Amino acid sequence: MKQMELEVLSENIANSETPGFKARSISFRDYLINEDPEDSRTMTYIESTGLRLTPGPFMKTENKLHIAIEGKGLLSLEGGLYTRRGDLTRTQDGYLVTASGRRVIGEKGAIKLPEGEIEIKEDGGIYVDGNMVDKLRIMEFDDPGILRRAGEGVYEAKSPGKASRSRVLQGYLEESNIDIVREMVKLISTLREFETFQKAIQTLDEAAGKVNNEMARI
Repeated sequence: MKQMELEVLSENIANSETPGFKARSISFRDYLINEDPEDSRTMTYIESTGLRLTPGPFMKTENKLHIAIEGKGLLSLEGGLYTRRGDLTRTQDGYLVTASGRRVIGEKGAIKLPEGEIEIKEDGGIYVDGNMVDKLRIMEFDDPGILRRAGEGVYEAKSPGKASRSRVLQGYLEESNIDIVREMVKLISTLREFETFQKAIQTLDEAAGKVNNEMARI
């Protein structure tokens, strides 16, 4: 379990500068091994893992294809996927895509932009040279627990979301919501606990080996 916690913390720290990245958290719960009131031994298990969807700070970039979402909304992508990462680009054939190349979905389907001056309104409406092309399909989920990572800042959902009224800011990027100092402190503490458990297991293995050797001599 401590190894899994180390993996979660390491992933968070590694993505502290990834736009729109949301920290993953893990929680544990102890329970009594049996109902004997004189036996206080406990076992620990992983209670839950999930995303911390608190917003990250906004950074102004002035790039017309960079957007930040103010609120709980997520951008809809092809394949029924979602993201908060707003460093978008335009392909040679005009499609609006994420940094990993996934097409962004609007109300009319995959968004394709003609050449021209691009303006993205706060409601998600996309205009080129003053003409509306499409509108970003922004969704939100009451229970963030249904979202699961699909890599590269992308999420898949176990059930459909609902249309969001989140505000879209053009020329901004949302940074990760990682508190790097907090995560580093937790990583160091967890690493020490992990090393302590390793030493305890090694000691028990050595003791068991000695017992087996002594039993073999009898």
